[in-house]
Amino acid sequence: MMEKSKKVDTEVNMTLVIQLPSSKLFDVIRDSFEDGDSKALEYIIENIDISDIKEALKAGIKEMYGPNEDPEDNKLKEFHSEKEIEHYKGYADYEPEVVEEPIIRDVSKKQMDEIQKSIDKQVNDITAKANKVLAIKD
Repeated sequence: MMEKSKKVDTEVNMTLVIQLPSSKLFDVIRDSFEDGDSKALEYIIENIDISDIKEALKAGIKEMYGPNEDPEDNKLKEFHSEKEIEHYKGYADYEPEVVEEPIIRDVSKKQMDEIQKSIDKQVNDITAKANKVLAIKD
């Protein structure tokens, strides 16, 4: 479900604690060697454990989502009898139909009425099918 869900680009704040040489040593390296600052940064980055980055990112994401304000929300209900379990088994496979609505631009009142009648018929047909499925399950 997570893999197939729609994703949104989101900034995540994270704090990563790493061990760095003093700024004076960094200045010496930068001033003493050609591309010294790049080489020093590469050395620092190479010595960071990727698991530390993942833990900091995990904490940042968890903080971004915040606590679940309603702990009963999004939890599956427990069924206490075999009859209830059998009753709800088929619902997992049921995929409801949807009404396809046309894109409406500059349409006359008569055309709009015809479109509305067509949509109403689709809704009634889908509702009838859903009621039949529910009647079978009961």
